[in-house]
Amino acid sequence: MAWKKKLTKIAFKLHGWMGLFAGLFFLLYGITGSMLMFRHQLDRYFNPELHQLKPTAHPIPADQLYRMVLRAHPNLRKLVLHDFPADQQDCYEFMLYKRQQKLTDNYLYYVFVNPYTGQIIREGSYGDVAPSFFRWLYTLHYSLQLGIPGMLLTAIMGIVMLLSLLTAGLLHSNLLVDLVSLYHWRRAFVLVPYFYSHLF
Repeated sequence: MAWKKKLTKIAFKLHGWMGLFAGLFFLLYGITGSMLMFRHQLDRYFNPELHQLKPTAHPIPADQLYRMVLRAHPNLRKLVLHDFPADQQDCYEFMLYKRQQKLTDNYLYYVFVNPYTGQIIREGSYGDVAPSFFRWLYTLHYSLQLGIPGMLLTAIMGIVMLLSLLTAGLLHSNLLVDLVSLYHWRRAFVLVPYFYSHLF
């Protein structure tokens, strides 16, 4: 029918453009996400000064360290204890949500604290590549280093990819039907001998 051919033609164009547009972003998301999967292991390897501390005394309670960080950075939207020490040689990592002057500002800040002395070993913005590359990569992954507009753009890219998948299903509906039919036939070939062997 004419309307079906017209719909297929429109879906084909939408699928091509949306796939090309979203594919570039999802390539970036795929690469950064894969690297972040091994963030803890790579971070411990490249930053031994944060994860090879010498235990000197009983560790300071986490709530006390929390208040110390809060006193050092009083004007915050939120303060989160991001990572507990993985072992006796590890440190605490706090994530700070700073107040933004502009929507595109990077509001995330990190602070690493020695659990034995309460000393801040390292601190910095998630928007800086150095000295903590993986915090920068984290922000690139979920907001493209663009703050709140970047988070919105990432959400839009997810919707575009979903629409691309839906149009692909519309374009290849016959193939999907064939695959479903093949699946049922394969199940039949497996189940019929099974029931036959139990009946006789």
